[in-house]
Amino acid sequence: MKKILLFLPLLFILFFIPERIWEEEWFGFDTLIRVKVWGRNPWRVRKAIKEVKEEFSGLEKLASPYIQSGKIPPELKEMIKLSLCVASQTHGAFDPSTGPLMELWKRFKEPFLPSPEDIEKAKKFVDWRKVKIKGDSLILPPGFYLDLGGIAKGYAIEKGIKILKKHGIKKAIIDAGGDLGIMGRKPGGWKIGIQDPRNPSGILDTFRLEEGYVATSGDYQRYFILDGVRYHHILNPKTGYPARKSISCTVVGKNGALADAIATAVFVLGPDGMDIFPEVSIYLVDREGKVWKKGKHFSTKN
Repeated sequence: MKKILLFLPLLFILFFIPERIWEEEWFGFDTLIRVKVWGRNPWRVRKAIKEVKEEFSGLEKLASPYIQSGKIPPELKEMIKLSLCVASQTHGAFDPSTGPLMELWKRFKEPFLPSPEDIEKAKKFVDWRKVKIKGDSLILPPGFYLDLGGIAKGYAIEKGIKILKKHGIKKAIIDAGGDLGIMGRKPGGWKIGIQDPRNPSGILDTFRLEEGYVATSGDYQRYFILDGVRYHHILNPKTGYPARKSISCTVVGKNGALADAIATAVFVLGPDGMDIFPEVSIYLVDREGKVWKKGKHFSTKN
């Protein structure tokens, strides 16, 4: 009885504590991660954010830099299966086996242009159809290894949102380099800006989102310019060179990992990939600067 009497005043106090915002940021997945949480209970919020941070750190270690044959944990298995699903739907425009190509390009962390001969050699070790999972094991041909950079960040955001919900958080945003996970309703919806791919401080357009995930792939995120040519980190698996049909692709969906992978796939395919995934909304800027829109989030002026 005493425990109940002690607990009731605590609930009474927490009920009347005004809602406030907690924010924390750190560096991960080669970008700045920001978590913003609305709540009243400081112990619950801090514990939840700490767990999200630990989850991001653990997933980054699992997915970086390359995945080779062998036993894999459930998280990697799930990411690889989702990657293969998107690869199948896009006939390889999204391919998790591009590890040898990314390594050849030095992951675009320095200006380096591989020779055509080396690109052709590396392409022999890129083919999503040869990636197999048997039980808890990943089976790859000799010379193959996976790069999950096109899905891991979105997967981590989704896991982070699930952790916040588990702790009873009702309203939060996870921002990982512009890729978003949003939970909790806001009157009129959350207003999201789409960055102008040729103006870092400019907003190309806006849209409203109740809850869900936003992922963007662009040729302005990691690149170098050599002899007037922009070389960015989103490779076309079939050519071995940076994809040239788009300069930006934003996807809005209910699954963070899939939104991330679909943004990469449609970026590679350009306008031809707009109708492959009816479950998501897409905002694409093609290589000529023309805007293509599809889905409920981009159907009206916001």
